[in-house]
Amino acid sequence: MNRYLILVVAACIPIAAARAGIVEGDQAFAAGDFERAYTALLPIARGNSLAAYYLGVMYMEGMWVGQATERGIRWLTLGASRGHAAAQLRLALAYQDGEGVAQNYPTAAQWMLESAYGGNADAQYLLGQYYRDGLGVVQDDRSAYE
Repeated sequence: MNRYLILVVAACIPIAAARAGIVEGDQAFAAGDFERAYTALLPIARGNSLAAYYLGVMYMEGMWVGQATERGIRWLTLGASRGHAAAQLRLALAYQDGEGVAQNYPTAAQWMLESAYGGNADAQYLLGQYYRDGLGVVQDDRSAYE
């Protein structure tokens, strides 16, 4: 019986460490301490969409790390592909503006739609503009105002 308890406890240690890392990274990011945020988030970013989003923003904007839009796009894509609505929106805007990637309105619209479905109000508003103006989607006034 003790062997199973040890396995359960051992399995929980990485989860607790990841939670501590995301809490510390989130607080540091909010406080503008990007060095501490980076140090806390990097070890967990491959398995945590919020951490991947923060790293993506840090690289896109050059916050403590040097600006490296290609790295930023990779981290944002990781967070976005795991359903993080803010990462999806930031990635959509990168494709819209050609920031670190070739400008691509259909791809921007795809990520914008994902973010909007995820409940991101900014993405919902911008998606309405995409439909109104036919940016990456078929122009549709009805969809623009829904």
